[in-house]
Parts: sequence; structure tokens; C-alpha cells
Amino acid sequence: MALKLAIASALLYGFCWTQLFYAFDCVLWYSALIQGFVLGLLAGDLATGMILGGGITLLTISMVASGGVEPSDIAFAGSATISIALINDMDTGTALTLAIAMGLIGEFFTPVCYTIANVFPHMMDKYAEKADIKGMKRTSWLGALTMFVVSAPVAFLTVYLGSGLVDTILNATPAWILTGLNVAGGVLPAIGIAVTMKIINQPKLTPVFILGYFLVQLFGISVMGAAIVGFCVVAILLAADSIKAQTAVMADDDDE
Repeated sequence: MALKLAIASALLYGFCWTQLFYAFDCVLWYSALIQGFVLGLLAGDLATGMILGGGITLLTISMVASGGVEPSDIAFAGSATISIALINDMDTGTALTLAIAMGLIGEFFTPVCYTIANVFPHMMDKYAEKADIKGMKRTSWLGALTMFVVSAPVAFLTVYLGSGLVDTILNATPAWILTGLNVAGGVLPAIGIAVTMKIINQPKLTPVFILGYFLVQLFGISVMGAAIVGFCVVAILLAADSIKAQTAVMADDDDE
């Protein structure tokens, strides 16, 4: 299974760096949930893959690229961590803690990719000056292929060679440390949600979040059910704001 997941991780991570089909590529880059679906399906444990992917997505959902630079390599954190966690039967809390380390490790590799990719815009400019459309197309595909060849082996080697190392480390780690990592990993998604709410900066939506929490914890509603309820509540709030704005405009017209 290690070889199969290592190859799958390499394909996922390499495809992210190609930037092909940009909209879909961005979804794959930023959503470990999709990676968890693919890797979990290949590992024969779809539920665990989705749980791991969902946890990492919550952990990284608040990360914003400032000046085009990500604070963490989310694609690497998802593809590598989920594969290693599935291979080593790692619990979710420990996997989330590992995802932070993987994201930082991947970020060290990012400047290498950017440096190599910087060659192709100059090639594209030269073809553009000559109005050579075919040359521009070849450069686009060459750039995508190069980025795939450069990045895919990193994910492959990390999963294939690193899974055994991680398993050795976990077996040698005292139980109290693993418990601490598990607790810390459980808190991390909550921090991600809190940061996201801070970025959204809509205090009126805070009750919706609290409502979802108590629906799940007190009444046993599934997370998906709570999400649907939250969506409906937000839609009602937006509709109410729209009606309020229209009423204000009509009142102004009457005054005139």
C-alpha cells in the first residue's frame, strides 16, 4: 500500500504544481478533503481518508496568500500527511500535528519551484513578441511538465521513505507525548475556524456558528445537517439585509 499511496501522492502534488485547469487545480491545492477522498479510496479506507482530509482542510482554511506567497504548502501537507497517516494507522490528532510540519517542509521547497518556473515567462515573452502562438503553447506545456517532474518526486520520496521513519518514531515516542499531540491536533481545527471567522469579520454570523456547535453536540445532528441549517440561516440573514436595503431606498424615494 505504501508504494501505491506514494505514487498517488506524487501525482496529486505534481498536478497541483502544473497549474493546469487552474480553477480545478486551485480546489485540489487548497482542499485536502479532495485529496483525502482520492487517497482514502485507494487505501480502501475512504472514511478515514475523508476524516483526515476534512481535519487538514479546517486547519488550513484560514491561510491566505500575501503577495502570492503561501504561509504553508497546503497541497504537500495534505497529500503527504494523509498518505503517511493511512499507511501507519495514525490517529487524526497526531496526523494534524504532522500536517503542520509537512506544510512547513513543503514551503522550503516552494522557492525552488518558483525559481525554475521563472524561466518560462521569459520564453513566453519572446514568443509573444514574434506572435508565435504555437511556441507559446509549447512553452505552457513545457512549463507544466517541468514543474510536475520537479515536484512529484518530492511527494513520492516523502511518503515512500518517510512512512517507515514516521512509524519508527511513533513506536519510540512515549504514550504521554502522543496523547498531547492528539489533544493539540484536536484543537487546531478550532483555531482554523476561529481565524476564518476573524477574517470574515461578520459578528452577526457568530450566532450561526454557535447554533451549529450546539446542534451537533447537544442534539446529535450530523455535521452536514448543521451545515445545511447554517446555510439556510445565512441565506435568511442575507435576504433580510436585502429587504432592509430596498426598504431604505424606497423610504428615501418617498422623502424626495
